[in-house]
Amino acid sequence: MTVYILLVAVWSCPYADDRLVIGSTLTSLGAKFLNAHPSYSCKELIASAIGRTNDIWDSSELMVRFILMTLAFFISLIGCSTATVAALQLLRITKVDDE
Repeated sequence: MTVYILLVAVWSCPYADDRLVIGSTLTSLGAKFLNAHPSYSCKELIASAIGRTNDIWDSSELMVRFILMTLAFFISLIGCSTATVAALQLLRITKVDDE
């Protein structure tokens, strides 16, 4: 779960009560805008583009990051589920041994 939380913190930015995936490779429009407003945060950049992150960052990079975050989430979910089932099995085995 830690990897997923880290990826969300680094690869996304708040916008309109949600988080949008951001990139590191700017489009030409994104580079021009950032040069004109170098102090803007990612939140301000996204707001200026009305939430269209594809106008700011490379769309293929955004898709790769989205897919990797989704995979990290599901791997974390499966890991937590497996640990829960293993703990329940251990409790069941311990209870049977006590009887």
